Amino acid sequence: MIELPAFPLARGFAGMTIAALFALAMPATAQSLPKCNVGEQVSDGEGNTGVIVASTGDVCQIRYADGQTRGWAFWSLRPAAQSPPPDEAAGSIVLHPPSAHSFVFRADPSGHFRLTATANGVPLHFLVDTGATLVYLTPKDARAAGFNLGELVYDGRAATGNGVVRVAPLVLREIRIGDMSVERVSAAVIENIQQSVLGMSFLERLKSFDIRGGALTINW
Repeated sequence: MIELPAFPLARGFAGMTIAALFALAMPATAQSLPKCNVGEQVSDGEGNTGVIVASTGDVCQIRYADGQTRGWAFWSLRPAAQSPPPDEAAGSIVLHPPSAHSFVFRADPSGHFRLTATANGVPLHFLVDTGATLVYLTPKDARAAGFNLGELVYDGRAATGNGVVRVAPLVLREIRIGDMSVERVSAAVIENIQQSVLGMSFLERLKSFDIRGGALTINW
């Protein structure tokens, strides 16, 4: 029987530090970026400076000097003030090139990891949880990903915090986060959940994943 947890952190880890993204969905200003430009140095909505290392739809992945990576909507970012070269600025911080095959995400204030991933070409919001066997979609997200809800067959079962529910198995053509892509991911639709879940059918396809110190690291 497939088990879907009731989303406590104790069952696994959850999502990309995109709490800041949801909080900053505001109109663009004159200084806002027009789009995500990989390699550009920017200042985020909290005044921190980093470099755009990847983008997913309207979300720019920012790598900071301490190695953290966070997601921000492009309209909440602005070009960073140009600084003198390191050998001309006392105490300056050098931003080292990021690893080509890893992302680091910070937990939100509730201790969960939430991220935006592109499923079948459509950006969707996910809660990451190792306690979930599959990637689970809400009916709304399944429709956005291109599935006809009227053609789904609910012939599976999943145990949740609210009891056993019916699920409709399906396969996602692709799940993409930044430059990372995983094809043909087993998934299912659950009628009564409010949040799509990124479970083990995706995570086990990565090279590795780890959580420690409030940070989720995924490698591919």
